[in-house]
Amino acid sequence: MSEISTLSPTYAPSWFDRFTDWVDALTIPAALFYAVFAAILVIIQIATQWNGGVYAFPLVYIIAIPYALALMHHLDQVAAQSLARFRPLLSISDAEYDDLLYRLTTLPTRPTLLAVALGALNGISVLSWIPYPLKISELHFAATALSINFNHAISLVIWAIMGVLLYHTLHQLRVVQQIYKRCSGINLYKLGPLYAFSSLSARTAVGIALIVYLWYLCAPLLFNIGIAGLIFFTVLSLLTFVLPLEGARRLLVEAKDQQMSENGERQRIALTELHHRVDSGEMVDMDNLNKTISSLELEHTVLDRISTWPWKPETLRGVAAALFFPVIVWLTQWVLQRLLE
Repeated sequence: MSEISTLSPTYAPSWFDRFTDWVDALTIPAALFYAVFAAILVIIQIATQWNGGVYAFPLVYIIAIPYALALMHHLDQVAAQSLARFRPLLSISDAEYDDLLYRLTTLPTRPTLLAVALGALNGISVLSWIPYPLKISELHFAATALSINFNHAISLVIWAIMGVLLYHTLHQLRVVQQIYKRCSGINLYKLGPLYAFSSLSARTAVGIALIVYLWYLCAPLLFNIGIAGLIFFTVLSLLTFVLPLEGARRLLVEAKDQQMSENGERQRIALTELHHRVDSGEMVDMDNLNKTISSLELEHTVLDRISTWPWKPETLRGVAAALFFPVIVWLTQWVLQRLLE
């Protein structure tokens, strides 16, 4: 966030952006700060759990706080880099570019506070829904007042941060869609800049899915959503990757259709000239005309092979592997259990 601190804001930055500015101003790398933050929370959680034993879920649960903060911080950095790579496709002034960069990497104050409130309310509803015995048997909270009260309090913070993460995702990917509308034109033979935001949407989808999958892995009975639920969440994550890039796909389709149409018109003209010469018996310079027709056919073949999906194939493969791997594991376990039974 430090790279955009000199911009003229279109709205006041949120508490999260002020927090990341503070982290960036530290003398240690941001990644190290979040790692130390996570370690401190884990130590505190272990201390509260000591009498009841230390299990995976309370530890994974509490590190959701630094994880979500670090993820949003990282996504802001990726967003800034993606916009810089997309810059050649934008016919805008430096001031307009700075405004896009600010909106892409900065959350507005009031909606962010609303996201905090809604997330905390959701945390309260989740806590009230889970009965006390389940908190002990499945969440593995220690059966002490210290552990229960601490995890109740920390749950509100976790769900408040998750609310901000959800809003951050919606805000950022909506701005990406707006950026695509400012695109002035693309070169089908130089698609690197148009792929810029696929990295952002891919990391968003995988980053959010990771923490949910870890929670599910550590407390499967509590989150007993079954294969249908896992598939639903996986598809939802995949849509998080695909939908923000629809604007880029539209640009690719329009550009490809335009060039295919121009190629078709040139082929029509060349073939019309061929027919005219054959009909009139004027067989002069036919070799050059044949070469022209062959070149146009080659161009048509090259254009037809250009994909209109706005990402590199390896990006999609990576996202699909990360999102569908838990589903495959669950299915394998389910089949093995049925066979053993």
